[in-house]
Amino acid sequence: MFNQEYKQTPLNSEQYLELKFSNIDFEHSILKTPKIIIHQINLLDIDAQKIYNLYNKYNIFLPKHVTKASIKRKCEFFLGRLAAKYALNDLGNYSSFIIERGKQGEPLWPDQITGSISHSMLDCTQGIAIAATSRLSKNMNDLKELSKIYNQTASLSGQFLGIDIEIKKNSEIFDRNPSILTNIFSSQEIKLISPFLKQRPVLHLIIFSAKESLIKVVYNKYKKIISFDTMHCINICEQTQTFMFYIPQISNNEKFLVNYIELDYQILTYCCLKS
Repeated sequence: MFNQEYKQTPLNSEQYLELKFSNIDFEHSILKTPKIIIHQINLLDIDAQKIYNLYNKYNIFLPKHVTKASIKRKCEFFLGRLAAKYALNDLGNYSSFIIERGKQGEPLWPDQITGSISHSMLDCTQGIAIAATSRLSKNMNDLKELSKIYNQTASLSGQFLGIDIEIKKNSEIFDRNPSILTNIFSSQEIKLISPFLKQRPVLHLIIFSAKESLIKVVYNKYKKIISFDTMHCINICEQTQTFMFYIPQISNNEKFLVNYIELDYQILTYCCLKS
């Protein structure tokens, strides 16, 4: 279901999706925007034995806790780590680096590098994952030099990242269980969202995704865990495809901007905070 006809598909005047390669197992594409470069892996329908072969073929470390998990977990872990491998390679030769898991389940990146990973599964063996990385440095001259070496603009470095992806079909959960909305959104947010639902029926899922991105970027930068009810969406701008959030637990003054992109089958959100 994820097969999309693109080689370099413009999404708007500033961003486009570029297919890097495709085989019988998965597709690798890159989403390029002025703020972030996101690597995307679409896993096509495979069987349980084949996923083990893919781990070996692409040199993805299979940790013990995933070995004992379901086939769905094995597939989504493979997807995320493969996307992360490609994202890391944007910054240098990290092909042999193993991304371990931190105390909060967060990926542990090489020194002076940060990043974010997300995945969403349609079923046990079909799904999609994304990953993005950024090189951290307090010296702008260092960032410019590193950007030249690794073919990135300086604006794509020196920032903490939070990204999320959701398969649009999964938005049905909100229709089947409307009570979930009150666990994710405040009454003020539900009121804010309502006028936009006719034009964008998956908006609940998009803002859920935006909050997932915020949880990741806030932890990456501030090492604080926040919950859905501590994030307040205060503005929706369809023209720029952005949401504005207020998080009093982090700052009484700062507002957090989250971008979203709606594709045919999936939704991506991302938030970038300067280091």
